[in-house]
Amino acid sequence: MHNMGIFISTYVNKLDDKNRLSVPAPFRSIIETEGSMIVYGYCSFVNNAIEVCTEKRMRELQGYIEDLDIFSLERDALETAILGGAELLNIDSKGRIVLPERLIKFGNIKNEAAFVGKGKTFEIWPIEEFLEHSKKSRDYAISKKITLKQKRGVE
Repeated sequence: MHNMGIFISTYVNKLDDKNRLSVPAPFRSIIETEGSMIVYGYCSFVNNAIEVCTEKRMRELQGYIEDLDIFSLERDALETAILGGAELLNIDSKGRIVLPERLIKFGNIKNEAAFVGKGKTFEIWPIEEFLEHSKKSRDYAISKKITLKQKRGVE
């Protein structure tokens, strides 16, 4: 079984006048391993950023949503916001995606954007806002003394 790569690190790329952004090469290579040059972009639930995931991850999200009660408000809210709000983003032969105006406005992307690896997903941020968020996140984690528990059998 092939393990999916992990989106890590932060990269900065320019938004051109046709709303195209180059996806960082390390991110593209992870996407390519799934056999498709398509990703999905939607408005993040946690941050004022664009969240992007592969088709495999979108199927996982859909599975989590389907575990909710069929006619529940929770399920409807997530189906509408994630599935209904997602945009199919094709990566062209030069490694670029075209960001729809709706996502550009939500993410407040002007001329440069930070691609931020988040494991199974990545986010696209305006640089200044991400730098501020990054500092707040680190300060929060330190102040709360957040720790990770080791899984049994994992070293």
